[in-house]
Amino acid sequence: MPTPAPDGLSADEYRRFQEFQRFQDYQRFVESQRANSAAPVPAPGAMPAVPEHHDVAAQLAGVRQHLAELSATQTQINRTLNPPLWQKILRNKWLHRAAWLVIIVIVATWGVPVLVQHFFGDNGSSANQSPFKPKTENGLLPPDPKREVAAMYKFVARDDTGNGCFVFSATAAAEFGRAWGVSTCAQAINKLATQVTNPDTYALTDLTLIQEARYATTMTISSCSYTVVGGPPLGVFTMTRQDTGWLITGYTSQPPCPTPTPTAPPTS
Repeated sequence: MPTPAPDGLSADEYRRFQEFQRFQDYQRFVESQRANSAAPVPAPGAMPAVPEHHDVAAQLAGVRQHLAELSATQTQINRTLNPPLWQKILRNKWLHRAAWLVIIVIVATWGVPVLVQHFFGDNGSSANQSPFKPKTENGLLPPDPKREVAAMYKFVARDDTGNGCFVFSATAAAEFGRAWGVSTCAQAINKLATQVTNPDTYALTDLTLIQEARYATTMTISSCSYTVVGGPPLGVFTMTRQDTGWLITGYTSQPPCPTPTPTAPPTS
Protein backbone atom coordinates (compact mmCIF):
# COMPACT_ATOMS: atom_id res chain seq x y z
CA MET A 1 0.00 0.00 0.00
CA PRO A 2 1.57 3.33 -1.02
CA THR A 3 2.45 5.85 1.68
CA PRO A 4 0.01 8.80 1.68
CA ALA A 5 1.42 12.20 0.78
CA PRO A 6 2.06 14.64 3.70
CA ASP A 7 -0.35 17.55 4.26
CA GLY A 8 0.23 20.41 1.84
CA LEU A 9 1.65 18.22 -1.01
CA SER A 10 -0.09 16.65 -3.94
CA ALA A 11 0.40 12.96 -4.74
CA ASP A 12 2.45 13.88 -7.84
CA GLU A 13 4.78 16.16 -5.85
CA TYR A 14 5.31 13.49 -3.24
CA ARG A 15 6.05 10.87 -5.96
CA ARG A 16 8.69 13.14 -7.53
CA PHE A 17 10.23 13.66 -4.10
CA GLN A 18 10.52 9.87 -3.63
CA GLU A 19 12.08 9.54 -7.07
CA PHE A 20 14.60 12.19 -6.09
CA GLN A 21 15.51 10.29 -2.96
CA ARG A 22 15.98 7.07 -4.94
CA PHE A 23 18.12 8.95 -7.46
CA GLN A 24 20.31 10.31 -4.66
CA ASP A 25 20.72 6.80 -3.26
CA TYR A 26 21.74 5.49 -6.68
CA GLN A 27 24.11 8.39 -7.24
CA ARG A 28 25.86 7.66 -3.93
CA PHE A 29 26.09 4.00 -4.94
CA VAL A 30 27.69 4.90 -8.29
CA GLU A 31 30.21 7.21 -6.65
CA SER A 32 31.20 4.51 -4.16
CA GLN A 33 31.68 1.95 -6.98
CA ARG A 34 33.78 4.36 -9.02
CA ALA A 35 35.99 4.99 -6.04
CA ASN A 36 36.58 1.24 -5.60
CA SER A 37 36.80 0.13 -9.22
CA ALA A 38 37.22 1.58 -12.65
CA ALA A 39 34.92 -1.08 -14.14
CA PRO A 40 31.42 -0.08 -15.30
CA VAL A 41 28.80 -0.20 -12.56
CA PRO A 42 25.53 -1.94 -13.33
CA ALA A 43 22.26 -0.12 -12.60
CA PRO A 44 20.07 -1.53 -9.81
CA GLY A 45 16.82 -3.36 -10.56
CA ALA A 46 15.06 -2.32 -13.71
CA MET A 47 17.35 0.68 -14.30
CA PRO A 48 19.07 0.39 -17.72
CA ALA A 49 22.83 -0.07 -18.05
CA VAL A 50 25.13 2.90 -17.98
CA PRO A 51 24.93 4.54 -21.45
CA GLU A 52 27.80 4.87 -23.91
CA HIS A 53 30.22 7.76 -23.54
CA HIS A 54 28.82 9.83 -26.41
CA ASP A 55 25.31 9.81 -24.85
CA VAL A 56 26.47 10.70 -21.35
CA ALA A 57 26.46 14.48 -21.87
CA ALA A 58 22.90 14.55 -23.23
CA GLN A 59 21.52 12.28 -20.55
CA LEU A 60 23.44 14.15 -17.86
CA ALA A 61 21.75 17.38 -18.92
CA GLY A 62 18.35 15.70 -18.56
CA VAL A 63 19.32 14.29 -15.21
CA ARG A 64 20.42 17.73 -14.02
CA GLN A 65 17.11 19.25 -15.07
CA HIS A 66 15.21 16.47 -13.33
CA LEU A 67 17.43 16.94 -10.29
CA ALA A 68 16.62 20.68 -10.19
CA GLU A 69 12.89 19.91 -10.29
CA LEU A 70 13.23 17.35 -7.51
CA SER A 71 15.31 19.78 -5.47
CA ALA A 72 12.59 22.41 -5.76
CA THR A 73 10.00 19.83 -4.70
CA GLN A 74 12.13 18.86 -1.71
CA THR A 75 12.45 22.52 -0.69
CA GLN A 76 8.68 22.89 -0.81
CA ILE A 77 8.26 19.73 1.30
CA ASN A 78 10.74 21.00 3.86
CA ARG A 79 8.90 24.31 4.13
CA THR A 80 5.59 22.48 4.57
CA LEU A 81 6.86 20.03 7.18
CA ASN A 82 9.14 22.53 8.96
CA PRO A 83 7.54 25.98 8.74
CA PRO A 84 9.14 29.03 10.45
CA LEU A 85 8.53 29.53 14.16
CA TRP A 86 6.10 32.43 13.65
CA GLN A 87 3.93 30.25 11.40
CA LYS A 88 3.92 27.48 14.01
CA ILE A 89 2.79 29.98 16.63
CA LEU A 90 0.00 31.35 14.45
CA ARG A 91 -1.19 27.83 13.63
CA ASN A 92 -1.25 26.76 17.27
CA LYS A 93 -4.82 25.75 18.17
CA TRP A 94 -4.38 26.71 21.85
CA LEU A 95 -3.36 30.21 20.83
CA HIS A 96 -6.51 30.47 18.73
CA ARG A 97 -8.65 29.33 21.66
CA ALA A 98 -6.99 31.83 24.00
CA ALA A 99 -7.59 34.66 21.52
CA TRP A 100 -11.28 33.75 21.24
CA LEU A 101 -11.55 33.58 25.02
CA VAL A 102 -10.13 37.11 25.34
CA ILE A 103 -12.61 38.37 22.73
CA ILE A 104 -15.53 36.74 24.56
CA VAL A 105 -14.44 38.27 27.89
CA ILE A 106 -14.13 41.74 26.31
CA VAL A 107 -17.57 41.47 24.72
CA ALA A 108 -19.11 40.23 27.99
CA THR A 109 -17.55 42.92 30.20
CA TRP A 110 -17.70 45.89 27.87
CA GLY A 111 -19.88 45.20 24.85
CA VAL A 112 -22.97 43.87 26.63
CA PRO A 113 -23.29 46.84 29.05
CA VAL A 114 -22.79 49.24 26.15
CA LEU A 115 -25.56 47.52 24.17
CA VAL A 116 -27.88 47.54 27.19
CA GLN A 117 -27.15 51.23 27.76
CA HIS A 118 -27.74 51.98 24.07
CA PHE A 119 -31.07 50.15 23.70
CA PHE A 120 -32.56 50.48 27.18
CA GLY A 121 -30.76 53.42 28.80
CA ASP A 122 -30.21 53.92 32.52
CA ASN A 123 -32.38 56.95 33.11
CA GLY A 124 -35.12 56.35 35.65
CA SER A 125 -38.62 57.61 34.97
CA SER A 126 -40.25 56.77 38.33
CA ALA A 127 -39.90 58.59 41.61
CA ASN A 128 -37.61 55.92 43.01
CA GLN A 129 -35.04 55.98 40.20
CA SER A 130 -32.23 58.42 39.53
CA PRO A 131 -32.18 60.14 36.11
CA PHE A 132 -28.45 60.68 36.34
CA LYS A 133 -25.54 58.38 35.64
CA PRO A 134 -23.84 57.19 38.88
CA LYS A 135 -20.97 59.52 39.75
CA THR A 136 -20.77 59.42 43.54
CA GLU A 137 -17.36 58.93 45.06
CA ASN A 138 -17.90 55.19 45.58
CA GLY A 139 -20.20 54.73 42.59
CA LEU A 140 -23.22 53.99 44.84
CA LEU A 141 -25.95 55.88 46.66
CA PRO A 142 -25.17 56.86 50.28
CA PRO A 143 -25.80 53.95 52.67
CA ASP A 144 -27.97 55.88 55.14
CA PRO A 145 -30.23 58.97 54.97
CA LYS A 146 -28.20 61.12 57.38
CA ARG A 147 -25.06 60.66 55.30
CA GLU A 148 -27.14 61.42 52.20
CA VAL A 149 -28.13 64.88 53.47
CA ALA A 150 -24.63 65.53 54.83
CA ALA A 151 -23.24 64.66 51.38
CA MET A 152 -25.51 67.29 49.79
CA TYR A 153 -23.79 70.03 51.83
CA LYS A 154 -20.44 68.73 50.65
CA PHE A 155 -21.61 68.70 47.01
CA VAL A 156 -22.97 72.25 47.23
CA ALA A 157 -19.75 73.47 48.88
CA ARG A 158 -17.79 72.01 45.94
CA ASP A 159 -20.38 73.08 43.34
CA ASP A 160 -20.44 69.39 42.35
CA THR A 161 -23.52 69.06 40.15
CA GLY A 162 -22.68 65.55 38.90
CA ASN A 163 -22.68 63.85 42.29
CA GLY A 164 -25.19 66.26 43.82
CA CYS A 165 -27.91 65.60 41.25
CA PHE A 166 -27.25 61.86 41.07
CA VAL A 167 -28.73 61.29 44.54
CA PHE A 168 -32.13 62.73 43.42
CA SER A 169 -34.95 60.93 41.67
CA ALA A 170 -36.32 62.62 38.57
CA THR A 171 -39.26 64.07 40.47
CA ALA A 172 -37.21 65.29 43.44
CA ALA A 173 -34.58 66.85 41.15
CA ALA A 174 -37.28 68.92 39.46
CA GLU A 175 -38.70 69.93 42.85
CA PHE A 176 -35.24 70.94 44.05
CA GLY A 177 -34.71 73.17 41.03
CA ARG A 178 -38.12 74.87 41.30
CA ALA A 179 -37.69 75.46 45.04
CA TRP A 180 -34.60 77.58 44.32
CA GLY A 181 -36.15 79.47 41.42
CA VAL A 182 -34.34 77.68 38.55
CA SER A 183 -35.17 74.98 36.03
CA THR A 184 -32.82 72.12 36.90
CA CYS A 185 -31.06 70.47 39.83
CA ALA A 186 -27.66 71.48 38.44
CA GLN A 187 -28.68 75.13 38.23
CA ALA A 188 -29.92 75.01 41.82
CA ILE A 189 -26.58 73.64 43.05
CA ASN A 190 -24.73 76.34 41.07
CA LYS A 191 -26.92 79.02 42.66
CA LEU A 192 -26.52 77.64 46.19
CA ALA A 193 -22.74 77.37 45.78
CA THR A 194 -22.53 81.14 45.28
CA GLN A 195 -24.18 81.62 48.70
CA VAL A 196 -21.61 79.51 50.56
CA THR A 197 -19.33 81.76 52.63
CA ASN A 198 -17.17 79.09 54.29
CA PRO A 199 -16.93 75.95 52.10
CA ASP A 200 -14.80 73.95 54.56
CA THR A 201 -17.17 74.41 57.48
CA TYR A 202 -20.28 74.09 55.32
CA ALA A 203 -19.05 70.79 53.84
CA LEU A 204 -18.68 69.35 57.37
CA THR A 205 -22.31 69.91 58.41
CA ASP A 206 -22.96 67.29 61.11
CA LEU A 207 -26.17 65.23 61.22
CA THR A 208 -24.98 62.45 63.51
CA LEU A 209 -27.29 63.45 66.39
CA ILE A 210 -30.42 62.95 64.30
CA GLN A 211 -32.38 59.84 65.30
CA GLU A 212 -33.57 57.48 62.60
CA ALA A 213 -35.75 54.40 62.54
CA ARG A 214 -33.56 51.32 62.15
CA TYR A 215 -35.82 49.43 59.74
CA ALA A 216 -37.51 52.37 58.05
CA THR A 217 -37.78 52.48 54.27
CA THR A 218 -38.42 56.25 54.09
CA MET A 219 -37.20 59.19 56.15
CA THR A 220 -37.64 62.96 56.09
CA ILE A 221 -34.90 65.26 57.43
CA SER A 222 -35.37 69.00 57.88
CA SER A 223 -32.52 71.48 58.12
CA CYS A 224 -34.15 72.70 61.34
CA SER A 225 -32.94 69.45 62.94
CA TYR A 226 -29.25 70.34 62.83
CA THR A 227 -26.93 73.35 62.77
CA VAL A 228 -25.75 74.79 59.46
CA VAL A 229 -22.73 77.14 59.40
CA GLY A 230 -21.04 78.77 56.41
CA GLY A 231 -23.92 78.70 53.93
CA PRO A 232 -27.68 78.36 53.39
CA PRO A 233 -29.74 75.55 54.96
CA LEU A 234 -30.80 73.15 52.21
CA GLY A 235 -34.41 72.51 53.24
CA VAL A 236 -36.42 69.31 53.72
CA PHE A 237 -35.32 66.06 52.09
CA THR A 238 -37.46 62.92 51.88
CA MET A 239 -35.45 59.76 51.16
CA THR A 240 -36.38 56.21 50.17
CA ARG A 241 -34.29 53.09 50.63
CA GLN A 242 -33.03 51.48 47.40
CA ASP A 243 -31.10 48.27 46.72
CA THR A 244 -27.84 50.23 46.53
CA GLY A 245 -28.48 52.92 49.14
CA TRP A 246 -30.84 55.84 49.84
CA LEU A 247 -32.32 58.07 47.14
CA ILE A 248 -33.85 61.54 47.57
CA THR A 249 -37.42 61.09 46.33
CA GLY A 250 -38.98 64.33 47.59
CA TYR A 251 -37.89 67.90 48.34
CA THR A 252 -39.42 71.11 49.69
CA SER A 253 -37.83 74.40 50.66
CA GLN A 254 -37.37 74.97 54.36
CA PRO A 255 -40.16 76.86 56.12
CA PRO A 256 -39.10 79.07 59.04
CA CYS A 257 -37.72 76.95 61.82
CA PRO A 258 -39.59 77.17 65.13
CA THR A 259 -38.03 79.44 67.71
CA PRO A 260 -36.79 77.48 70.72
CA THR A 261 -38.85 78.14 73.81
CA PRO A 262 -36.62 79.41 76.64
CA THR A 263 -36.62 77.22 79.69
CA ALA A 264 -37.39 79.00 82.98
CA PRO A 265 -34.77 78.59 85.67
CA PRO A 266 -35.82 76.38 88.56
CA THR A 267 -37.24 78.17 91.61
CA SER A 268 -35.87 77.58 95.03
